[in-house]
Amino acid sequence: MFPFFFIFFFILTFFFIFIFFFLYFFLFICNHANCFPPNITAQELLKYKLIPNPFIIYRIALKIECKSKNITIERKFVSNIASNLWKSEPASVKNTYKEIENRTS
Repeated sequence: MFPFFFIFFFILTFFFIFIFFFLYFFLFICNHANCFPPNITAQELLKYKLIPNPFIIYRIALKIECKSKNITIERKFVSNIASNLWKSEPASVKNTYKEIENRTS
């Protein structure tokens, strides 16, 4: 019984270290502030079936920024990073993404 918990704890710890590494890498090394305002246009968003909400537009812009810097991150990690960054963004940044959403509709 003990080895199972030890292995589970080790895997869980490794997973959290992996996530924090990506958060640290993206927040401090990539200097996310340089990619604002976003380079995403309303025309790029029209290829989606539904018009994305401001957070999804933010996530798409983040994914494009990662691609431009040759950073490959799995989709689920991009979502986690985008969620944490979105929560820390000021209202002015969120309003910019709301304006992009309004331009597409």
